[in-house]
Amino acid sequence: MSQENIDYSDRRCEDRTLVDARIEIFDLNAHEPIGVLMDLSASGFMISTDRQIEVGTLHQLCFVIPNQDSADDQCILNIGAETSWAQEAPDGTHSWMGFHIIDISDEDSIVILKMIASWQSAE
Repeated sequence: MSQENIDYSDRRCEDRTLVDARIEIFDLNAHEPIGVLMDLSASGFMISTDRQIEVGTLHQLCFVIPNQDSADDQCILNIGAETSWAQEAPDGTHSWMGFHIIDISDEDSIVILKMIASWQSAE
């Protein structure tokens, strides 16, 4: 996906890092997948989704991060987030949505910072 077509100026406080893995996002209250993580910062993230999610709504989300060392193992992050913005993708088949992290454990925060550092060093 080309990030140059996304108009999300003034919607975030810090740069986000492009995700270098397939990370599924699940809504814990609805018990269903809602999208795939596209970029990430310590305070927010963007997903690609085929769902209609209202801006300003609160969500309890789960990030499922595959372990590169083992096909049977994965890391689960539980994150409370608010939908900050939404934009239809140019192809009209899905949307991009921005979220602001409002609740995360210290341990999960450390995992996010390590992932970001890893992806930035690979660029």
